[in-house]
Amino acid sequence: MHSAVQEALRVRGLHGVPSRCTCNDPQESRADKLLRYANLPHGSRTFDGFTQREGTEEALQAARAFAQGDGSHILVLVGGVGSGKTFLLEAIGREVLARNGLVKYQYVPTLLEEIRQTYHDDSGESALEVMEAYRRSPVLLLDDLGAENPTPWVAEQVTTLVDERYRAGGRLAVATNLTYGDVDRLYGPRLASRLWDAATGLVRNVTMTCPDFRTGQVPAR
Repeated sequence: MHSAVQEALRVRGLHGVPSRCTCNDPQESRADKLLRYANLPHGSRTFDGFTQREGTEEALQAARAFAQGDGSHILVLVGGVGSGKTFLLEAIGREVLARNGLVKYQYVPTLLEEIRQTYHDDSGESALEVMEAYRRSPVLLLDDLGAENPTPWVAEQVTTLVDERYRAGGRLAVATNLTYGDVDRLYGPRLASRLWDAATGLVRNVTMTCPDFRTGQVPAR
């Protein structure tokens, strides 16, 4: 197994998974580890299963390109509830896994709660270890930025993760229903500048204008 994969699995506690499964298929065992590490929220969301609607075309194309390692290192999908942002993030993850790559998905409020839990006396993991696990994944998928309470501490944690990817060239896909103005106001100009960077070619920001697939309503902006 590639050393980067081994280390990422070790950091997230997957080192206890046997290197070979009982069926003596080492490739399947490795795939199982990568799938567990990926933490994808559903079972079968792929690009082929995405229902394209008016207002999703650019996002679908951008997500496919990102999953294949093409284009900008950072992809930001902006859209309302029910626009398909989470579906596309998971489809990216499935495509990366299909290419034998290492990817990590996380719902942003859950990530922040993981960090908060390390501050308890009985925690067996440090905040540094939690953050390091996300830093080490070659592809990071952060879902629903803005669903959490944007306290100064939250803003600092999220900005740190994004800024590290921005400066180091790591691949990152973010889904949010916030506008540039929202992020600037709630998280600060540094994060907004990174996620809406239109000058360097490092970031592709796509707005999904389709209605909520559940209700047919377009959220007010």
